[in-house]
Amino acid sequence: MILRSLTLLAALLLAGGPSGGPTSVRFSPGAYACPMHPEVRSEVPAGCPQCGMPLVPVGAPGGPPYRVRLEARPAKPRPGEPVRLRFVVVEPERAEPVRRFEIVHDMPFHLFVVSDDLEHYDHVHPALREDGSLDLETVLPVKGGYSLFCDFYPSGGTPQVVRLRLETAGAAGKPASATLVPDRVLSKTVDGIRFDLTIVPAPPAAGRVAILQFHLTDALTGRPVEDLEPYLAAWGHTLVLNQDASEYVHSHPVQMIPAGADRTRVRGGPDVAFAATIATAGPHRGWSQFLRGGRVTTVAFTFDVAIPQHLARWDGRAWRALGDGGPGSALDGPVHAVLFSGETLYAGGEFRTAGGLPARGVARWDGRRWHALGAGLDGAVWALAARGGEIYAGGEFEGGVARWDGKAWRSVGGEGVDGAVHALTTLGDRLVAAGRFGRAGGAPADAIAAWDGAHWTPLGDGLRRGEPGGVVWALAARGSDLFAGGEFVSAGGAPAFNVARWDGSRWHALGGGLRGGLERVSALTVLGEELVAGGEFTRAGDVGALRLAAWNGTAWRPLDVDTSETVRALAGGSDLLVAGGAFSWAGGGKATGVARRSGAGWSSLGDGLSGGAFLSPVLVIAPRAGEIYAGGGPFILR
Repeated sequence: MILRSLTLLAALLLAGGPSGGPTSVRFSPGAYACPMHPEVRSEVPAGCPQCGMPLVPVGAPGGPPYRVRLEARPAKPRPGEPVRLRFVVVEPERAEPVRRFEIVHDMPFHLFVVSDDLEHYDHVHPALREDGSLDLETVLPVKGGYSLFCDFYPSGGTPQVVRLRLETAGAAGKPASATLVPDRVLSKTVDGIRFDLTIVPAPPAAGRVAILQFHLTDALTGRPVEDLEPYLAAWGHTLVLNQDASEYVHSHPVQMIPAGADRTRVRGGPDVAFAATIATAGPHRGWSQFLRGGRVTTVAFTFDVAIPQHLARWDGRAWRALGDGGPGSALDGPVHAVLFSGETLYAGGEFRTAGGLPARGVARWDGRRWHALGAGLDGAVWALAARGGEIYAGGEFEGGVARWDGKAWRSVGGEGVDGAVHALTTLGDRLVAAGRFGRAGGAPADAIAAWDGAHWTPLGDGLRRGEPGGVVWALAARGSDLFAGGEFVSAGGAPAFNVARWDGSRWHALGGGLRGGLERVSALTVLGEELVAGGEFTRAGDVGALRLAAWNGTAWRPLDVDTSETVRALAGGSDLLVAGGAFSWAGGGKATGVARRSGAGWSSLGDGLSGGAFLSPVLVIAPRAGEIYAGGGPFILR
């Protein structure tokens, strides 16, 4: 049951999921909207396709916010003693009190009272009076400050959330942020119900839909709770706040009460899931409420929210995001290529925005923010290279290779290549492009070709895989030698298994090549006098070598490290950097995402790079001036 439910929720995550409440919405034109999903609009009355609630008349989107006046008697309530609260909602344009409210989840006004330390939580509903004011009596249990979140929908307006402040007698006066510590175990028992919480993904990522999946069990019998009662027109309610209560997310279950069901008889459980988009990173606390046997039970969990990143920087002590790590410095898709030209960093990949601005496949980072390069490229960018003061990109777009002249993207050699380019490098004054193609500049060129600024030329008879052409995933140059790695069985017409060397006039095999398993070389780098190759293979020449091997000019040798996944990226220099999955080596050493080999042996780079509960691929590594840049992702940087 839980597995089936989580599978459904995973599909919901990939589809974007429902809105987490009225805190982050996008309006579309229309005179009617859903009270809980204001982005759902219609020109005629209808039902909400997400939650089934009837659409109600609304005002124009993007209008000024409503104000709420609060009267407390006494004005400085004593802790533990009753206080009467009166609310008056004021229409923003005419400054007149609002008298009519839409009924949302059975109530015209939802009030959430939360102490500054986030230890006290109360969800209550002031009574609506004839003059439009709302009031109730409550108790603030301890000395200090409280946030009052007023959640309401004025008739003819738009959904509103207004945060007010109230302090008890003796309060310090200055609002204090809570210090939250995430729960190590997401399981609690309250009012005889055991709540097991699963968050998908774990940890949740800022700006992405997360699913809070509850499984309820009767603590006495151990049986699943299947007698939940509808509570305020839903199977439950969840409120999530960050440490200073500046972010508010109010969510309802993705499981809906059947339309037309008799609420006095219908029952739910044991699995209840809430979808929420949490905008900020850091610790958050969520309160969830359920009704069983006529009793409302509140359970609270504290969890961490991370920012998903697709480009990370190792500063010698930890992996960091670029800039402040917020949405203004993030890319929204995987990074396949990183290039430094002077002080400028260029990134290429499968993203469509950089720093929240349109940037199709390629962008420039100036040290503070991202910039688009013209209109970008209409397809994934797999490789970047600099030649003659210009930037070249290779990938899955028309022509396969494009040139940025500082103002616009230009074609390279008219037709370019007739397929995808996965790797670029320079050899002397020529640009070499390789990938999955059969022609370059209109002439035959099997998987690899060179551009001299005026013409494309093939490199011998190219690289083939029997009758179909070969595929090249990686290039590396050393002096006048060029190395190519990928999926092929011949180079220049002679046998060469997945790796070969071009000496400027002809191709050479590197011993018996790299074979076994999927037989794919994904990465190459030069380290001193050796060529290091990574990918998916089990043998290097005549020796066993799983996914990683080095060629010294005459023979292959395995490297003394194990990795759980395909090696996707390599970088040489004074040290060897290897990107793969989970690494281990003799002596019990371990690393995640990236491992480094220096004169002192293998080591990890801090806590490594991962996507939270799963390994996210590192697709490119680029060392520079004591720092290391890694692209791919999404990575969860703490």
